[in-house]
Amino acid sequence: MGSCMDDTLDVLGAKSNEEVKPAETEVQTLLSMHARKHMKASARWASFFAMVGFIGAGIMFASLLTGIIGLSGGDNNSFVSLFAVMIPFIAGYFLPCLFLSKYAKNTISGLKNNDIVAIETGQKNLKNAFLMIGIITVLMLVVIIVSAVILFVVGTSFSELFMG
Repeated sequence: MGSCMDDTLDVLGAKSNEEVKPAETEVQTLLSMHARKHMKASARWASFFAMVGFIGAGIMFASLLTGIIGLSGGDNNSFVSLFAVMIPFIAGYFLPCLFLSKYAKNTISGLKNNDIVAIETGQKNLKNAFLMIGIITVLMLVVIIVSAVILFVVGTSFSELFMG
């Protein structure tokens, strides 16, 4: 147990006198015991947040259906507006949760089975989750800035109209 490699092999369940498969050796040389522990913990938290997100997306979708039922006898424009706003919002909320769930599933499976391909797939899904969150953040910042500019222009034109 003198080297880091021996510690990693012990954590993975292989004994020093057992022969290790080449794929397992690749995973073991890439990930230390601490890295595996942290990846497993982050995957479990990602799984938790994905589950909470799926529940939230389901509640939003149920709210949308309730709104559609409530508007079914009324104005078609309200129905189209509600649908046009809520579906992209729900999709923007659901997709990062889906990527987080896939990250968690692949990472936990890859760590359990010493499968580097599954771990890489998990990391790709984590990147995609953060990419979606980044895109949504940029879009929200643009909406906030455009709204602020529009409110400023409308506010100054109204103040000039009434004050001057």
